[in-house]
Amino acid sequence: MAAAPLQTIVGRLASAQTSARIDGAAIQQALGLRSLYLAERLLVALDFSRRGFGNAQEFAAAAEAVMAGGLEAKLGFLFRLHDHDGDGRLSREELERLLHISLAENDLELPEAVTTRMLDAIWSGGDLDGSGTLTFDEFTAMVAHRPELQAQLEQYGVALLTPGRRAREATAPVRPPTRRSQPWSRNTVVFVAFLVLYGLANVALFGEAVWRYRMQGANVWVQIARGCGACLNFNGALVLVPMLRHTLSWVRRQRWGVVLPVDEGIEIHRLVAEVMFGLALVHTVAHVTNILVYLDASAWSKLANVTGVALLWVFVLMWLFSRERVRRSGSFEAFHFSHMLYFVWFGLMLVHGPVFWMWVLLPGVGYAVERLVRESTRSQPTTLLEARILPSGVTRLDIARPRTFAYQPGDYVFIKIPAISRHEWHPFTLTSAPEDPHRLSVHVRSLGNWTAAVHEYFLPPGATVPRGTRTIRRKRQLPADRPLEGIPVFVDGPYGTPSSSMLQCRHVVMIGAGIGVTPFASVLQSIWLRRRAMGATEALQKVHFVWLSSDQHAFEWFTELLSQLEASDHAGLFDIHIYLTGARADMGGGTLDLARAMLYDHTMSDVVTGLRARTHFGRPDFDALLTRFEATPGLPKPEVFLCGPAPLARSVGKLCARHGLVFRHERF
Repeated sequence: MAAAPLQTIVGRLASAQTSARIDGAAIQQALGLRSLYLAERLLVALDFSRRGFGNAQEFAAAAEAVMAGGLEAKLGFLFRLHDHDGDGRLSREELERLLHISLAENDLELPEAVTTRMLDAIWSGGDLDGSGTLTFDEFTAMVAHRPELQAQLEQYGVALLTPGRRAREATAPVRPPTRRSQPWSRNTVVFVAFLVLYGLANVALFGEAVWRYRMQGANVWVQIARGCGACLNFNGALVLVPMLRHTLSWVRRQRWGVVLPVDEGIEIHRLVAEVMFGLALVHTVAHVTNILVYLDASAWSKLANVTGVALLWVFVLMWLFSRERVRRSGSFEAFHFSHMLYFVWFGLMLVHGPVFWMWVLLPGVGYAVERLVRESTRSQPTTLLEARILPSGVTRLDIARPRTFAYQPGDYVFIKIPAISRHEWHPFTLTSAPEDPHRLSVHVRSLGNWTAAVHEYFLPPGATVPRGTRTIRRKRQLPADRPLEGIPVFVDGPYGTPSSSMLQCRHVVMIGAGIGVTPFASVLQSIWLRRRAMGATEALQKVHFVWLSSDQHAFEWFTELLSQLEASDHAGLFDIHIYLTGARADMGGGTLDLARAMLYDHTMSDVVTGLRARTHFGRPDFDALLTRFEATPGLPKPEVFLCGPAPLARSVGKLCARHGLVFRHERF
């Protein structure tokens, strides 16, 4: 075993030890366990000499001996862990105690009837002599009949005791990746090419302006100011392009759309805005320095300088309230309303910059036309059909589908509910399928003020706001005497996303994290409806669906849909992988795994989700998953679509580049 994980445990134990010998409290603290009883059982199961452990090194040595041993040694440790009275037999009460502790350690909630069935499954499959207890031989026989549990113990060890191979791999020095194919994915090349061209354009514009004003005899401060001004003209026009949502949705559907970075539209908008803010600061400092150095007091009253000061203040407000911390803190309204100042900014810029109108004319006209189209299409309200409160602070809204509303799976819309707020529009991915002619569905997660207000508004009378949701608004609820059909909802869209192209692929991987599963719900539902109606799904031949969530109840959002997919999937189209990231992967190989496996043999359904696909605890090994998906026989390399947080996207994106896979990240 590599020393790093073991040394980590030694260090934690040394700092947690408060008495002459290692006790359960120190083990509990060092291993991050909730249960003191489990920590004490660990000590007993490792202490063959019955003398206890005087220091962390002695405990680590005993743990190392078990981990270095064979499968029988590891099973012996697990057996002793459960054998509370040390009589060499496991009673139902002993297993039940550790099962409930395992559930608590994994933050899992299961009905008592389910835990009873799990214990019944163990006893019916393990108590071969009918004695009402399990001997060590019976215990090992149960594991022997389950290769996946054997492999887990052999490869990763008793993960609760010490992290085993998975942690050794995580802490090992990072080796240069083996180049399996091209080192860049196609969409990465497109984005990098844009960045190069964007940088060259700014350098060229800045250099040309500096050279031109130097030839006119201007001092260096004026040269710098004019160079920044030239770049601001270009960037002020470019920042509008990613906001042409209808235009970009059309571009995305064209064959040549793959050569443009439409998937990175939001990132490009943010990048250009940051560059503009930096240019504006340098532009202002250069002009102010020029005025102070050359003592031109009359310059302060010139129209260009007055509008310049106003532009800078508008820019500062927009920049401050567009920070990630502001948008993610529940104060989305501050971001939304401060961003409306862009009307003021463009008006001032047209007065301030004499040639700015030439730069902004084409994108400005395009944006104005799009705004007019959007206002005309979203001015007529539709009605709410159903509002359903779901676990984990999610509200499902079913909206009557306008007669002329056409969209693709994975598209998103902006919605406004005047009963919640008269002016706010918020984007949500459609979770319904285009094949449903009657309704549009969105799933609203309570993450900010508006979304929490939606959740509260539709809560049944007397219900409490779920833990983890946040609101600063005054609590409001739907009047008991007002039907849902009387609540108007305005819809703006649809707009395309990377997910819209999935049905044209032969082989895809969908990775959804938490509420990021919503675009894939629409695609999966569309596939199911098409297969039910036509028996085929055009080009699509294999779908690997990976869903990560830290909350077990989140899986209830789309369990019905996934069950329908499993039941109708006679051709093996779907490959479903569920990961409960809030559970402890380092408790693998214990009571809960054994009980889940035994019950699965009887019911062929997972105890967490009820699906045939088993729920994995902890985070997935994406490198191993992508390697497995890539090796699917008879199919080209899969295209990977991810909707989730940026850190996960960066990690998976790097792996896709290493594997030579197309990777598309949908932001939310």
